[in-house]
Amino acid sequence: LTGSIVRYIPIPQILEEIEEVKNLGFKKILFGDDNIGVNNKRLNNLLNSIKPCQIEFRLNQDVRSINENTVKLAAEVGCTEISFGIESGSQKMLDAMNKCTTVEENKRALLIPKKENISTKAYFIVNYPGENEKTIKETLKFAEETMPEKWLLSSFAPLPGSEIFNDPNKYGITWMSKNWEDYYLVGKEGKFKPCFETRDLRIENQIYYHDLLMDGLKSISG
Repeated sequence: LTGSIVRYIPIPQILEEIEEVKNLGFKKILFGDDNIGVNNKRLNNLLNSIKPCQIEFRLNQDVRSINENTVKLAAEVGCTEISFGIESGSQKMLDAMNKCTTVEENKRALLIPKKENISTKAYFIVNYPGENEKTIKETLKFAEETMPEKWLLSSFAPLPGSEIFNDPNKYGITWMSKNWEDYYLVGKEGKFKPCFETRDLRIENQIYYHDLLMDGLKSISG
């Protein structure tokens, strides 16, 4: 995705690449394209074209465009898992991130695939400016209500090129690390080191919130 222009790979080319992967001995694939579900008509055409390939696959989906008919078709042609960028179970945080989604839309998106025995994966972000213990508990409540089979917790980092990196004062950031090694999103074995601070999100607060959400999600998922 560049600006507002989406450039699609032709479906015949995708089918050729799937056959190449199958010839290498692989039986499962991941469509890593975050925008694969932006155009539902194209996604449905792709799913119908995949059916003869007889291969299992995973998809990423946008909660705003998912619908039951597409999910049913995906299940019929080999989809075993759908991932969603949920980010937070707090409407306050979704609004702060300008996600243009609601908690209820996110909840609905995670529940639809379960009807077709498709697993779900939720991506969460912790410690975006404005995070607090209340928003963490709202995210944990959301996870309890939706029970995604998988989840991934990322620590927020103001990455270069983003608006928050270019205008940190607007988001209340008072300090950013000059060590680029601190700017990882997912630490090995839950490792976490804050790379910025706001007046309310001090380093010790971020570590506490990260561990609170991480431990809570682990408890929920068993």
